Amino acid sequence: MSSNFTITRICHICGNEFLAKTTVTMYCSQHCRKQNQMAQERKAKLARSEAEVKILKEVNTTKQRAPILNKDILLVKDVANLMGCSTKAVYNMINDGRIKASNLGEDRLKWLS
Repeated sequence: MSSNFTITRICHICGNEFLAKTTVTMYCSQHCRKQNQMAQERKAKLARSEAEVKILKEVNTTKQRAPILNKDILLVKDVANLMGCSTKAVYNMINDGRIKASNLGEDRLKWLS
C-alpha cells in the first residue's frame, strides 16, 4: 500500500539518510536490506554451532566421567578430572582437610608391620 507522504529516515546498515514511503522502512536500498538478512542468518548459524559444541562437550564430559564413577578407589588425577581442577589443587584440598583421603602406600605398610 502506497502513501502520499515521505519520511526522512536513517538506514540501519549504512547510516545514510533516505526518504521512506512507509513508517516501517529501515533500509535505504535492497543492498542494505540483504546485508541485514545475511547478518541475521550468520548470527543464527553461529548460535546453532555454539549449541552443538555445548552439547558435544557435555556428552564427552559424561563419557569421561562414567568409567571414573564406577571405580571403588579414586586416584588424585580421577578426582581432579571430576572436579575440573588440577591435581595440585586436589592435593591442597586433601592437606586442608576439605577432602578425606587415604594414602594406600602408607596404609599397606602399617598392615605389614
